[in-house]
Amino acid sequence: MIEPRAPIALATLDDAKFVDHLARKNSEAVGFLPHVARDWYLENGHVRMVYENGQPAGYLLGREKLRWCPAIRPIFQAAISYDAQRRHLGLALVEHVTKANGHPMPLCRHAAGK
Repeated sequence: MIEPRAPIALATLDDAKFVDHLARKNSEAVGFLPHVARDWYLENGHVRMVYENGQPAGYLLGREKLRWCPAIRPIFQAAISYDAQRRHLGLALVEHVTKANGHPMPLCRHAAGK
């Protein structure tokens, strides 16, 4: 398990500007999400932020579970600031949300063949 030195917390609407900024910087890797949808996720506690040196360094946007399969927690967007990459902050975010949901790693299994 990776223990980051940076704290992980729920994002609020005050963090919307940072989330939007980071999503635009990583637009080739992060899918488009309308502002209304992003705000809904922020208001309902579906966005986690990781901080480094007291500043936001990245975020993870997902859902608690799928209605038809509660063991799966979908992650729709995840991004880490360029200057904070290679410090395992993204991995720490993923591990944090999986442990909060009560499901250990790995997050998903891929069935090969039949």
